[in-house]
Amino acid sequence: MPQQLEMEADSKAFSKGQLRWILFCAAFASFMVNVNTYIVNISLPEISNYFAVSTGQVTFVVQAFQLSTTGLLLIVGRVGDSFGLRRMFVVGFVFFALASLLCGLCPFFYLLVGMRFVQGIAASILYALTPALIAAYYPAEERGPAFGIMAIFTALGMTVGTSIGGIINAWFSWQGVFLVNVPFALIGALVCWRAIPGAAGKGLKEIRKQFDYNGALISMMALMAFVAALGNSDELGWTSPVVLGGLMASLILAVWFVIHERRTQEPLLDLELLSRPELSYGNAASILAYMFMSGTNFLIPFYMTNFLGYSSAEAGLVFMTYPLLYMVIGPAAGFLSKRVDSRLICTVSMGIGSTAALFFALTLGLHESWPVVVFLVMQAFTFGGFTTSNNNVVMSMAPPGQEGQVAALYRMLMRIGLIVGLALFELVFSLGLGDYADGYSHSLTAIPDDFLARGFEYAYIAGFVCCIAALVCSRLASSARKA
Repeated sequence: MPQQLEMEADSKAFSKGQLRWILFCAAFASFMVNVNTYIVNISLPEISNYFAVSTGQVTFVVQAFQLSTTGLLLIVGRVGDSFGLRRMFVVGFVFFALASLLCGLCPFFYLLVGMRFVQGIAASILYALTPALIAAYYPAEERGPAFGIMAIFTALGMTVGTSIGGIINAWFSWQGVFLVNVPFALIGALVCWRAIPGAAGKGLKEIRKQFDYNGALISMMALMAFVAALGNSDELGWTSPVVLGGLMASLILAVWFVIHERRTQEPLLDLELLSRPELSYGNAASILAYMFMSGTNFLIPFYMTNFLGYSSAEAGLVFMTYPLLYMVIGPAAGFLSKRVDSRLICTVSMGIGSTAALFFALTLGLHESWPVVVFLVMQAFTFGGFTTSNNNVVMSMAPPGQEGQVAALYRMLMRIGLIVGLALFELVFSLGLGDYADGYSHSLTAIPDDFLARGFEYAYIAGFVCCIAALVCSRLASSARKA
């Protein structure tokens, strides 16, 4: 069991000013990671032309970032508990600035892919530990509102990332998309150094002696194999040896990881955390909810443009309903958690989500705009309430000194939910297309509306099932707490 390293958080109360700066560090880190998840996408055509590579090759720029961000989460969580959150955030921001600078200066394509992988390592540090920062320093009754405010910056990063990338790309070319990170990341490092209380932490020599290198390697390979397999499932097909081999390898490595962690004296992940029912149910609800979020965010634009005939600009404006409401409802749910149990908010939110999915599945064939707007409004209430509250549920179960591990595990399972959800919804949607499924990967314009409607209907029925399962898990988390 790791020692309690964030002792300062328990031994003294911090002023409101100090807590605001700590929250700023968490929110700014979350914003930067989410912006950089999307900011590069709009520059991919220019990068492809600049380096004279194919569209298939240029996707490596995105995949490299995703692989390292997800693959190192457990490692970052364990190191964060030992090294101290203040040090980790400073290292994360400085490393992010350096990697962004090198990405912007790369003269060769595969060097850019490698630097993008390095940038993902830095993003993993910031992404994994933001919930831990709030859990370590905020009193229990103030965590809900803090997570609610952080939800604003998370949603903002996801919403404006592509737009910011488009503006920078138009003014400064694709290099500017990376170079713009440098000054902001360095400012983030400076603020974190001054704002986050400095817990003692272990020295690097001590960490190296006790670090579970084998567990780190196994977990990283398992996660990367899983992400790579699902990331290529649409292009290569589920029966591809690459996809099936990657999934099988990730499963074998995951089992090996659990066996190894049970035997080692200084495990990368304390498996006793998984034996806590409330924590396990909260994490399961997160996976299921984010599967639905990922799948619906992927399909809704196709529904509006290919089925309703919206232009891209019109679809973008309608879709803005969701993030704008989310940024209001998230903080409101956080403040509501001071009076209402967060587990109840999660349960109600998933009830709204299941109703939204079933409603949309039954009305999407009407060729009307109003069901889309109603669905997006319900989605905002679903995830605005669930994300903030489930953050609070899971992080409230983190033992002192293990906030980093719990946060990293939670973030890792969120990423898995997003990746699985995208692959699952693509698969279910294509099943609904019947004989037209073979042409799905190329264009939807030639597919008759009846088949399109059936594909979307199948997908949102699958979303209904995910939400009901998440509702049950949220309810079980509540029951486990009372037991």
